[in-house]
Amino acid sequence: MSTSPYDRMMAKVEKTLDCWLFNGALDRNGHGVVRVKVDGKWTTRKAHQVAYTHHKGTLPDGLVVRHTCDVRNCVNPDHLEPGTQRENVGDIIARHRGRNQYGPWVGKAAVAAETEECPF
Repeated sequence: MSTSPYDRMMAKVEKTLDCWLFNGALDRNGHGVVRVKVDGKWTTRKAHQVAYTHHKGTLPDGLVVRHTCDVRNCVNPDHLEPGTQRENVGDIIARHRGRNQYGPWVGKAAVAAETEECPF
């Protein structure tokens, strides 16, 4: 008897006081990934999507699973809610969680002091 993707995922989860942290494979953006079988073929799904579907049911077409906690590998169903991609990007901007090429959101970039000359 095979185990469900949710059960396999939960075997790799550490429950903290707040978040349920998935400690399995992560994609390049830090989201957990779980192998699932769809129409007889293996593929991957994001761990938070697997958790959402298990606890809350099928996600309506056109919606994504949003994290209210901003922890990418969190699978706590209380921290997951449906929304549009526009709302998801709005969350990223409002919470300063994104990165871009223009400055303070750039991942490990050092900001030059105002008195220094720009090297560009």
